[in-house]
Amino acid sequence: MVIATTFAAAASEDCETDLRGLEIECMYYMHKGEPPTLMNPNQRCCDVIQHANLPCCCIYPPGYTIEDMLDWGKVLNCLNFCGKPLDVGTNCGSFTVP
Repeated sequence: MVIATTFAAAASEDCETDLRGLEIECMYYMHKGEPPTLMNPNQRCCDVIQHANLPCCCIYPPGYTIEDMLDWGKVLNCLNFCGKPLDVGTNCGSFTVP
């Protein structure tokens, strides 16, 4: 039981770290508003995307969401540009990848 709890805590810390990295390095390229057009992200953002556990970021932590701040067209553009697209049908918060 202790091992499972320790693993779950470590996994949640990894998701939190990934989310923080995405917010810091990628939010400029993914947020609603200015700039209104799609922009390819810089290398730092791509590095974070490449190492992030994206499915975990979509569901962690329960009740937490930045999706109101995101333009999903911009998010998908960034993920595709960086070579780590989400699979069709993936749910990320209330968004489903078309």
